Amino acid sequence: IGNPIDLPVELAINPLGPYLGSPRWVGSKVGHRGDASVTLEPGEQIGWANYSNSGQWHKPAAIWQTDISVDSLLKEQPSTIGVRIKMEFVDIQPRWIATNILFPLREK
Repeated sequence: IGNPIDLPVELAINPLGPYLGSPRWVGSKVGHRGDASVTLEPGEQIGWANYSNSGQWHKPAAIWQTDISVDSLLKEQPSTIGVRIKMEFVDIQPRWIATNILFPLREK
């Protein structure tokens, strides 16, 4: 996750459901509560960007982590676990985008 634009953006990542716990910001964002948003400065975590694309010269370090509640997963056996990600910034007006990302689970 990075900020390819020339304005600061607020980033929030929240676990969906009871299967992910103890969310936390790590690396350059350590010290922020995991359930709080953080600011990504212009170009942070991005190698290059232009009007149509962005990319990496190298793999950036993780900035957010969470624990998986194995006991809850084994007990309830959900088909997915997930997070909600929201990014927002202000230029001539407030703008935001949010989405849920679901990770399918399957038996081994």
